[in-house]
Parts: sequence; C-alpha cells; structure tokens
Amino acid sequence: MKNNTMFFAIFSMVICLFSCCPFTTDCGDNSNDSVCTFSIRNNSSQPIQIVTYLQSTNEVINTIQLTPNENGVSCILVNNCTGYNPIQCGFDMLKITFPNGKGYICGVNTSNYLFSNNQSPMVKGEKHIEVSPNNFEFTITQEDYTNAHTLP
Repeated sequence: MKNNTMFFAIFSMVICLFSCCPFTTDCGDNSNDSVCTFSIRNNSSQPIQIVTYLQSTNEVINTIQLTPNENGVSCILVNNCTGYNPIQCGFDMLKITFPNGKGYICGVNTSNYLFSNNQSPMVKGEKHIEVSPNNFEFTITQEDYTNAHTLP
C-alpha cells in the first residue's frame, strides 16, 4: 500500500510539472517581449515623499521617502515602454510632496498638479532619462521644488 501511495505522489508531481507547460515549442518563450523599467530619481536638494494610489478607490498602495540623489518607485513593464502601467505596476496615481507641503499629483486622469510642460512620471516624456537600454528615470530637480504646486 505504501508503494502505491508513493507512486501516486510521484506520478502527481510529474503530471503537475508537465501540465504547467504543454508540449509546444513556444512554451515559456518570451524572447520577443520587451522589458522596460521606470523609476523616479530625486535630484532636488530636498527629501520627497511619494505616495502611490489606486485612483478608483483612493487606496494608498505604498508610501516611500526619497532623499536627494535617491532613486525609487520602480516598475518593470513587459511590452509597454510608454510609462507606468496600472495593471503591471499596481497603482495609477502618484502624489509627490516636498517638506514644505508643495508638490505634484500625477495620475491617469489627473492634470491639475503636473510638472512643467504637463510632464508626469506616469507617461514617458522629456523628463525621462534613459540611463541604460530600456531603463528610464523621471528626474525631479531643484527647479521642480521651486515650481511645486500648493496641493489640496
């Protein structure tokens, strides 16, 4: 009886392993997928607080502090090198606040508190620097600190 139980356990594991990947030549082949990383770099002289949200529920996903010259809020995207993707990143809005209470609110459906020239860390634009192939940083500068909005 013990032999039957052991055989069944091993047989079940083998079936499970093979069922995860059918016998096709393209199983697990993601060689054509492009992978990009987006992040935010604080190049101002002030620390910043970044809160990530889900806009539909106003749920806070994460809160981090970035000191000057620190990088954070990274998101790895597959087949989408245009900016943060709410499904892949887990958030769709950022609130960036300086110690003086001023800052920026950038999201999928927000436009009142963006960076100059309507720039947003959420969408790849002129403030994004490609620091290595497919690795983009949105750089917050001292000028951004000076021009920050009074937030609601």
